[in-house]
Amino acid sequence: MLSALFFIGSLIGALLTINGLRRRSLWLPAMITNELPLHHIVWQAVVVGLFAWGGVLDHILGRIALAITLASWAGLLVMAVWSVRARPTMAAALAPMGLKAGSGSPPTLSDIVRVRGKLPRGVEAIRGIAYGPEPAQLLDIHKPRGRQSGLPILVQIHGGGWMRGHRERESRPLVHRMAAAGWVCASMDYRLSPAATFPDHLIDVKLAISWLRANEAEHGGDSSFVALSGGSAGAHLAGLAALTPDDLAYQPGFASADTSVQACVTFYGIHDLLDRNRIRYPWPFVESRVMKVSPDADPEAWNRASPLTQVGPHAPPFLVMHGSHDSLVPPDESRQFVAALRAVSQSPVLYAEIPGGTHGFDFFHSLRSRHVVRGVESFLNASLADHKARNSHTRSTEK
Repeated sequence: MLSALFFIGSLIGALLTINGLRRRSLWLPAMITNELPLHHIVWQAVVVGLFAWGGVLDHILGRIALAITLASWAGLLVMAVWSVRARPTMAAALAPMGLKAGSGSPPTLSDIVRVRGKLPRGVEAIRGIAYGPEPAQLLDIHKPRGRQSGLPILVQIHGGGWMRGHRERESRPLVHRMAAAGWVCASMDYRLSPAATFPDHLIDVKLAISWLRANEAEHGGDSSFVALSGGSAGAHLAGLAALTPDDLAYQPGFASADTSVQACVTFYGIHDLLDRNRIRYPWPFVESRVMKVSPDADPEAWNRASPLTQVGPHAPPFLVMHGSHDSLVPPDESRQFVAALRAVSQSPVLYAEIPGGTHGFDFFHSLRSRHVVRGVESFLNASLADHKARNSHTRSTEK
């Protein structure tokens, strides 16, 4: 009986490993396996030890199960190597700006074991701040503890297919890192479909930017430098907001507000709602629940809602990242966006295709996300330095 249970368990573990190694995988199991391969080896080793203590290795079925498990661990080690390769990948992506992938202290045992990081020392969180009158228009601010001023601002936009998600769940590694590095990080919620109809979601992003600029003194921010970041649907909103500065169609009731941004970071984003090159599987919910109009009935609305069609020389610096093993939004989605943006933008456009990364690879405080976040920090700090240098030069020439 124990040998049969061990054999079934080994098969399940092997299937999870195979799924994690495939580019076209079942998404959620693949994300958990791919981001936490060493955790899987540890808990499976404990289970193997218990079964061995129970005598399963005295039977042929038990020994076959052990062989399957060892082969599965080899696959998990491949995923661990993919995680390590995130660092040189980020370094190569940052090289055009003369940057390195970032550095930091080696991970502690607590860092390795804890998959959802705690609030860093020296960082305070202020939660549930209203930036607008709607119940969903809330944000959390993470910033260095103590009274400070003049800190650059990063607005983090969650994903979830424009219909779900929450400001407290995603991109904690990035938010924690940047707040500890001296940034004001605002994680925002926005109105969700089907109650909301696009562009309600984008309007909320711009309203949050406007609110942060208007209230910079209260939270120590510097309104002259605002960066956006987001994943999946949040990346779509971040990219679109960055490419439509001060578009009055998206600023009802706050037309005079400055909603421009000075840098944008996107993770595994959706950049073309029309999917004109048939990169993704069909997503009928976008038409029925988010846009609520067909592309045939209003093609202009769909074009305006796609960052791919809004690129131009006015774009701020972009860092675009996508996992090589993203089965929900294949990396071709970001490749075509980067190609279009590089063709016209006067600012840097960097692209990193993260080895083994799945959709949502930055959810955990994993080895991969540590390397990626350090690279993002380098990009944002360099964009900030360039912005300050340009402003200083402009002021000196005006005197």
